[in-house]
Amino acid sequence: MYTFTPINDAETGTAALAIYQANADYYQTIGEPAPTIQTVLEDAKELPPAMPASAKHFWLVKQAGKPVAVLDLIEGYPEQATLYIGLLEVREHGQGHGRGIITQLEQQLGTHGYQRIELAVVHANKDAGKFWTALGFALLRQVDGELSAGNEQLLDIYSKKLG
Repeated sequence: MYTFTPINDAETGTAALAIYQANADYYQTIGEPAPTIQTVLEDAKELPPAMPASAKHFWLVKQAGKPVAVLDLIEGYPEQATLYIGLLEVREHGQGHGRGIITQLEQQLGTHGYQRIELAVVHANKDAGKFWTALGFALLRQVDGELSAGNEQLLDIYSKKLG
């Protein structure tokens, strides 16, 4: 069982940064600099246009009290019945945490009226595409996106129907 703690203070921010830093290869793959606490703070605030702050959930995911992942969710984006995963970063890959977190999330979403989950993966991040496909997500389309100023990437948009 995983627990979800909001990342909203120095302790949770520092724990999130450690998870970000454990994924240095991810940042290199997507063309972003090594993460800093500023990266965490920016991710904690980032929202699609016109979405209220109340739709954002930026969590430190723990198992048995130990931080294992960071999960960023947006409720009702891009459609009301959709939950958007903005980020899932796991500290230790190959331990089943990513699959376990998403499985638990899907089980809990069934009681909240969501019909699907959507997310974007940087096309160059082939391992992430394989991960989401293995969890039953289907590639919907590809779009151009700007990850940060001057860093434009091809994004693969994945979706999974719930229920």
